[in-house]
Amino acid sequence: PHAANSGANLQTQCNGTVAGNLHVEVRYPRKGGGLGEQSPRCAVPAPAGGPRAPQTPHSTNDPNQEKAANKHKAYRTGRSAAGRCKNLSVLFENEDVLIINKDSGDIVHGEGSLDEAVGRYLAGKIHPSLSFKPGPAHRLDRNTSGVILFSKSLSGAQYLSAGLREGLFRKTYVAIVHGSLGEGEAFWEDALQRDPDAQKTRVAGADARGAKPARTKITPLARTDALTLVQAEIETGRTHQIRAQAAAHGHPLLNDNKYNAVEAQNAAAFFLHSLNIEFPADNPLHLPEKIRAPLPTAFQNAVAQLFPAV
Repeated sequence: PHAANSGANLQTQCNGTVAGNLHVEVRYPRKGGGLGEQSPRCAVPAPAGGPRAPQTPHSTNDPNQEKAANKHKAYRTGRSAAGRCKNLSVLFENEDVLIINKDSGDIVHGEGSLDEAVGRYLAGKIHPSLSFKPGPAHRLDRNTSGVILFSKSLSGAQYLSAGLREGLFRKTYVAIVHGSLGEGEAFWEDALQRDPDAQKTRVAGADARGAKPARTKITPLARTDALTLVQAEIETGRTHQIRAQAAAHGHPLLNDNKYNAVEAQNAAAFFLHSLNIEFPADNPLHLPEKIRAPLPTAFQNAVAQLFPAV
C-alpha cells in the first residue's frame, strides 16, 4: 500500500558474472499518510513574526548533480560550522518515528550532532513532555552513513528499543573491505568484547568478561584482487560490530585505521553505509516494511573507481 521513489539500480558484477543487486530507493512521507515524493521543507527556525518558507534545491548546470539532488532531498538545519551537522535528510516520518539518512562525518550525540538537528527540526511539531524527549533509538559511527531511527513519541521509543533489542528488524549495510572474498555467503559468528579505554571492540573468547555474541552475514557483491564490495546483514547490534568482525576475519574496512586497515587510499573515512532496515509487516506503528537510503556520492564514486565492472 505504500508508494516509493525508486533510485538507480547498482547491479554489481565480478569476473563477468552478476554477484548481487544493490537497489537504491528513497521513501518520503506524503501528506495524508502513505509514502510519496514530497517537496523539501525548511527546518531553519523561522524569522520572528513569519512562518517557515519552503526551500528547494539549488539549480546546477550538471544534470547528474540535479538528478542526485532530486533523489536525496535535504532539509536545512541552519548549522554550517565545521564539524557540525548541516543537513537533515528525512526518509520517513509519522507521528511516532522519524527515519533519517545520516551523512558520513555527522555525530549522533553531543554538540553539533544529529540529535540536536532533529530537536530543531521537531521544535513546534510535537508537544513538549516532562516524561519523554525525542532522540535516536541507536547509534551509527561518525563515518558510517545511512539509515538511523529516531523516536518522536514514547510508544515509538518503546517499540524501536524492543525491536532492536530482540532482533525484530533486519539491518543491511554495504562496505568496502580489504582482500578478495570468495564467492558465496560467509557467516561471521564471534564473541565481541568492548574496550572502553581504547574505544574499540575486540573478538574474544565466549567466556570472556563482558563478551556478547555477534552474528553477521557477508555477501560479496564485487571484487578485485585487493578489495571487495560487500553486503553485510547483522543479526545483532554490537558497537563497531562490522568493523571489528571484518578486521578479525582478515578483511578490515578500507581506510579504517582504528581497526588496523592498510594505509588509507586517498580518503579520510572508511566506507560503511546503512543501506536499509526492514520492519515486521504487522508492526503496530504502521512503518513501511522496508526503508532504504541512497549511497552517498563519495561512496558511489569510490565504487566506480575501485570496481570498474560495477
